[in-house]
Amino acid sequence: MEGNKLSSHAQDFFDQIHNDGVIQCALQCVGISEWGAETDLESLLHSELRKSLANSSPPVYLNESTAYHEDPLKSAQKALQMGYLSQGIRIELKSPMNWGKFSVLSRNVRYKVQAWLVLDAVLNFDSLEKSDEMYESAFSHILDWINCFIIDSQDDDFAWYDMAVGQRATKLAYIIRRAIEEEEDIKDIAALIVTAELHIRELMEEEKIAMHSNHGLFQMAGLLSLGKLLPFLTSSDSASTFAINKIRIMLEEHFTEDYLHKEHSPMYHIFMTNYVSLLLNSGFMAESIEFTHLAEGAVEAAKWFAMPNGNILPFGDTPQIPIKDRANFELNVVRDAAVSPPGLKYFEKGGLVIHSHYSESEIPQSYLAFNGSFHSRQHKHADDFNIQLFDNGVEILVDPGTFTYQYDLPERMYIESTRAHNCLEIDGLNYSRFRNDAFGSAITSVIEVGNCLMIEAEVERKRLVSPQIPHNKVKNEDAVEVEINHKRKIVYSPGDFMLVLDCMSSAQPHVYRQWFQMAPQLSLSSDGGSEAFISNKEGMPVAKMHQLFPFDGPIKTFEGAMKPELQGWVSTDGHTLEKSVSVCIESKGASQIIATVFDLNPSKQATYFFNEGTRGKYIRFTSKREASTFEFISRTKGDSTEITLTDGTGTHTILV
Repeated sequence: MEGNKLSSHAQDFFDQIHNDGVIQCALQCVGISEWGAETDLESLLHSELRKSLANSSPPVYLNESTAYHEDPLKSAQKALQMGYLSQGIRIELKSPMNWGKFSVLSRNVRYKVQAWLVLDAVLNFDSLEKSDEMYESAFSHILDWINCFIIDSQDDDFAWYDMAVGQRATKLAYIIRRAIEEEEDIKDIAALIVTAELHIRELMEEEKIAMHSNHGLFQMAGLLSLGKLLPFLTSSDSASTFAINKIRIMLEEHFTEDYLHKEHSPMYHIFMTNYVSLLLNSGFMAESIEFTHLAEGAVEAAKWFAMPNGNILPFGDTPQIPIKDRANFELNVVRDAAVSPPGLKYFEKGGLVIHSHYSESEIPQSYLAFNGSFHSRQHKHADDFNIQLFDNGVEILVDPGTFTYQYDLPERMYIESTRAHNCLEIDGLNYSRFRNDAFGSAITSVIEVGNCLMIEAEVERKRLVSPQIPHNKVKNEDAVEVEINHKRKIVYSPGDFMLVLDCMSSAQPHVYRQWFQMAPQLSLSSDGGSEAFISNKEGMPVAKMHQLFPFDGPIKTFEGAMKPELQGWVSTDGHTLEKSVSVCIESKGASQIIATVFDLNPSKQATYFFNEGTRGKYIRFTSKREASTFEFISRTKGDSTEITLTDGTGTHTILV
């Protein structure tokens, strides 16, 4: 694992530590290179440190953006007593530590050991309220690591892993300042200083910065902490300047212009929003106005990911967990619950639409999310044009969530697949996640008229991929070449109905399947025809599903199927599967249309009419319920589409 070895510049300093000694190298780090033969070097270093920090502010601990400590004391005590849990393994906080015992464990556990993640809650609490118990435990743990991997030159494949170095650096910078405050033995402080210099050199190695992923952001957060908290180091200014510049460049790449994180996972948007908000609060990036705007924009965007049940919108690699358990920033709160703001939010550049509807008593009731983007392969599933739907306070259509990052597991491969989402599947294959097929945002229009929302997205499908190949093993030669134009239209009226319309145009015949995944607490009953009732645990109908087009062919259902392939499963915890109802509507041919409507008010009888012409260029959808009539007509001529909508407020015509 050559990429996890020290860079040559850092290795040179590592060798110097062993040749010249810790105290002399520490003096060099603070800018002292000459002294008399009788000089007490330890006193000289001690004096220089006290002088340089005489008027400094208290140290800031930049805690982990991937963790949340609702009760800082409780979290810190738990870390002291029980350690840090990773994949069922307890990483204990103790000294001396048997560092070598982790060498047989998974990559994820080994990295977390080397990143000192067990110290996060401990140092977070110490930074809020100085605690001898917390500080001393962390100080001993860090010195033990230094003695093992720096002084004794022991090795581990993950000791210099990019993200581990960055996360470790934030803890190292803070503990050095605390050690100086506590007037620890100057020999120990010197060992901490040379370790900090080693980390600075490693983190400033251009070729080792993971600019393409969030690892690079963690690397630069660690470098920035070292630069800002240790001003007595001669390398501190250059470290700070270097880190700020790289963070600015990476954030511009990681976020869209409307502040949506590009990795297609609300969970990772929250992690990165934690990151930028922590940096904002630290003051480390105070000189960057652009950064301040981005941090504030990312926080506002993240508020829309809170569904009516308080969970994070589970697109991509996002587990179904409460948003308050992950967000370290202010959320939108209604009656002590974190929920999305009301109204429509369209991330035009990001390619995401969220519509949140409150009841008359101002309680979050309905929530529709539509994913129409492909910016990055990172944490993205094969889920273009995916839907998440709550209505009347009930979760109806769900994303399958995420699963353990072992890409060749059948469960992981299913959870990532197109058929596991509320998507259109083509020929039993997955949508492409090749970088060359990234299309940014495919959403062409978002229109809100009265109580009705209309969304349209369009993409040219060029390549598909077998769902039997693990995502990290897919190669260019595995691609299945196609030429298919795919349009998806959503017409949604909260509390009334949602129409899902897929229009496909191709010169070659294909098998198209419109998939819908029901929330696991729901059941579905059908007479084998073109409609089905969706009911809650008490047997009460919450929605009714109608296959409007094509007229022939029944609705197919699956629940907990294992063969011939997994179907009808979701993961609510990220490591087990739970049965759920999966519904399929199929159409075969070249250019085809599939239209399905969800009646969201099944207690009141409604009738629906659907007609299409000129291969989808003319579409008419009518809904009649009691005395009210809704009509949607779409006429496409050339590059423009005229939409006529008639509801209780009158007739509206829009040119798209």
